[in-house]
Amino acid sequence: MERKKAIIDIFFEKSDFPFINSLLVILFFTNLSIFLYNHVLDFLTYFFPLVDSFSHDPNFLVTGALPEPYEIPLYLGVIFMLTIIAVSFYRLGIYNRFFSVLNQTRQIAKWFMAIFLIMLFVDYLGQFPYAFDIYPYINNLGVSTYFKYWWIYIFSVIFVMSGIWILGKLLHRFYKDKIVKRAVFLLVFIISLIITFEPKFPISGHDYSFLYGPIYEIATGKTIFTQVISQYGFLSIFIFASLYKLNLFTFLTLPIAIWILYTTEYFIFFKIIYDESKSIILGLLAFFSVVTINFFAGYYIPSWQPQIGPMRWLPIFLLIYFIQKNKDITSRRIMALTGFLIFWVIDVGLYLILIYALSVFILLVSGQISFRNTVKTGILTAFYTISIFISINLFQFLFSRQFINPLNIFFKVNQYARSGYGMLPMVDKSHFWLVPFAFFTALFTFLIIKRDRSHISWILVSGISSFITGVYF
Repeated sequence: MERKKAIIDIFFEKSDFPFINSLLVILFFTNLSIFLYNHVLDFLTYFFPLVDSFSHDPNFLVTGALPEPYEIPLYLGVIFMLTIIAVSFYRLGIYNRFFSVLNQTRQIAKWFMAIFLIMLFVDYLGQFPYAFDIYPYINNLGVSTYFKYWWIYIFSVIFVMSGIWILGKLLHRFYKDKIVKRAVFLLVFIISLIITFEPKFPISGHDYSFLYGPIYEIATGKTIFTQVISQYGFLSIFIFASLYKLNLFTFLTLPIAIWILYTTEYFIFFKIIYDESKSIILGLLAFFSVVTINFFAGYYIPSWQPQIGPMRWLPIFLLIYFIQKNKDITSRRIMALTGFLIFWVIDVGLYLILIYALSVFILLVSGQISFRNTVKTGILTAFYTISIFISINLFQFLFSRQFINPLNIFFKVNQYARSGYGMLPMVDKSHFWLVPFAFFTALFTFLIIKRDRSHISWILVSGISSFITGVYF
């Protein structure tokens, strides 16, 4: 009878249930952002269609479909507008009043609202992007074969997770906690190396030329952006060129370096989840989820095209990791780190500026930091960034006896901005909508949770990172 009463209370009792209340708010803002994006985009394309002179920019090759110039600014604008509204509601105490109303509502009504919003969101997602697709350059093995591989992979993941968990429990009997952690971390890193290893290290010559060319030119005495064009890299090119100059790096070892950086990226993800949850199982579950989606779900291994892997995204992972360790987004260490990572790759530098700026802005609007501290953070971050650029410039001068022309960097930024017009339009129903869902989940987790928010500031930054880097989609 008590169990029956407990089940009835779940659905019919009027009570404070933070999970369902938060879920309703997150799903509402997510679905609203998708609804506004799709309908405003339809309005813009209908009443302000593209003109020929605009759609055929001579600087970019447009093939296959008409480019969509409204998507990126509309996406950024809609999410940013809803972010300001959401944070303002928090600052004005509207959420407390809203949750008070929800707490007076029977649970069954809230569950019906949640189910409706979930169904609406799932409908926006559509099917998985690779579902029923056949890559034209490999032989299709048939559905049954892939189904068998899927089960083998699932059981292998469960076996590895269980093995590491049991090993950790056994080691705790004989060794200190710190030694056990190091052993588990080393084992996870080795597993990451093994499962991401690809014999012969296949690479795409076209994509690797964006790295090989600038590295060789700088190592032989030329100046980046002044004499040498770099499609993506900046600081990363300098690091590899310096190693090449010291005979510590060759072009044949670049795929190996990419492989190790991939492993590092996956390990950082495991470390972040493990440090926050203190659970090996949750850390491994997050680790294998990312590896499955990012590494195994594609047509080819990501290292085939280095621009889509750690050569582009590693700085963002590092920023999130060190914010989790440091707790304070506005600390001088994080400012200096941000100023350093900005120069790793050009477009990711732009993403990092937007990520850090929006993070500090949300802290300001939500009342977590003062306006004076915000201005101080902006000035110091700019100071560290300029100082690091001057250091890179002096280092470049030792190579080529010539300074980097910063105007050429801004020209490259302008080219990236214009290339956005050459991107193909996105379908209405897309798995991309998981990005705003992740962003609003992180935002409301940061706003609604009651404990010290400095411990979860990394969640806010990770959500903003998914939102900003969604432009790359």
